[in-house]
Amino acid sequence: MRGKDKRSELRARIVKVASDLYLRQGIKRVTMDDVAHALRISKRTLYEVFREKEELVIDCVKLQRQEFQKQVDEFHSQGSNVLESTLKTIHFAMRQYTETSKLFFDDVNIYPQVKELMLKDRENKREASLAYFKLGVEQGLFLPDLDYDIIATLNDYQTRMLMENTSFKGHSITLVAETILLTFLRGIVTDKGRQILDNFYQEHHQQ
Repeated sequence: MRGKDKRSELRARIVKVASDLYLRQGIKRVTMDDVAHALRISKRTLYEVFREKEELVIDCVKLQRQEFQKQVDEFHSQGSNVLESTLKTIHFAMRQYTETSKLFFDDVNIYPQVKELMLKDRENKREASLAYFKLGVEQGLFLPDLDYDIIATLNDYQTRMLMENTSFKGHSITLVAETILLTFLRGIVTDKGRQILDNFYQEHHQQ
């Protein structure tokens, strides 16, 4: 049992270290040698735990999704309304994007299984967005006479555009995200929702 525990601990440590390296430098630029060196283990030991690089990348992406979802769940459990918690989630996501190398987002497309995992994650996020919009309508924060299936699709495209970040060269991703966020949300919120949005933006913009 102790051997299994040690192996699990080693696997978790490898995933954490590799994930941090991939996010900072991109996946292609970080070799298995780099990962082993950062962990101070042999390359042989690394390959005993992960047979190939894609297997390691998959676990890293899963870890990143789990950590992100944990924070999102915390925002929604603490928030007084769905708009406030969603704004906190977007703010958190933008901070993560600014700290992540663009190479990482480019490189995930190299690995078919990782790309498929990311696509499934997008589908799940879309379903979650639809649920949040529905709840926001019930809370009187979003306009009730809009097609939120279309709204969720637009939201997905905007997120992808921000991740690719190729259309707004010369502008920071934070400024682009804030501009898109305000333009997008102002078009679908009620007067009650607009007040929450304006208060959040003023507080965030002063940080």
